[in-house]
Amino acid sequence: MPVTAIGDNAFENCREVTEICLPDSLKKIGNMAFGYCSRLKEINLPDSVTEIGAYAFWYCGLLKKIRIPRRVKIIQECTFWCCDALEDVEIPDSVEIICNNAFNYCNLKEIYIPDSVGEIEKNAFDYCKYLERVHINTNQWTEQELKEIFIGHTEIIPSQKIETPPIEEEFQARWEEYKAKWWKENSSDSAVESTTK
Repeated sequence: MPVTAIGDNAFENCREVTEICLPDSLKKIGNMAFGYCSRLKEINLPDSVTEIGAYAFWYCGLLKKIRIPRRVKIIQECTFWCCDALEDVEIPDSVEIICNNAFNYCNLKEIYIPDSVGEIEKNAFDYCKYLERVHINTNQWTEQELKEIFIGHTEIIPSQKIETPPIEEEFQARWEEYKAKWWKENSSDSAVESTTK
């Protein structure tokens, strides 16, 4: 029978575990499921997962990299609290909310926030003292909101999409450019012709 869920506290405090491979049948990871797995260095989260509980990887101090599955919509409270080796996080465009203390005390230096994220609670990145660059769509947030979320000397780098002009506008611009060029070339030719008569 395929495993579809890992219950709350299922592997909490398993301090000898260093690597975990989860099945593609998995849909839910419970609260504190891997909390205090202090020697856990690597875990795969399959894209079948739709829910990761609060405190799921709390105090997994050797975990360096995590890829959030593409069906997860909420990164819950304290999910990666005190993962103080965590420096590489991939957040997919399915995520809509990042909750309080989700990445507190992580070792992040740079992070990309997709446009799908519409809510980041104020303490989500507290005490990420090495976080230098945040790539985020600045059109979605006020300057004050970003300051409150990313406290410190973090550089906010706009990542908004480049909007291409409508076809009609592009055509009109090219037509005006062509007319100006034609007029310049032909008016100069006429001037030369009139002076030679």
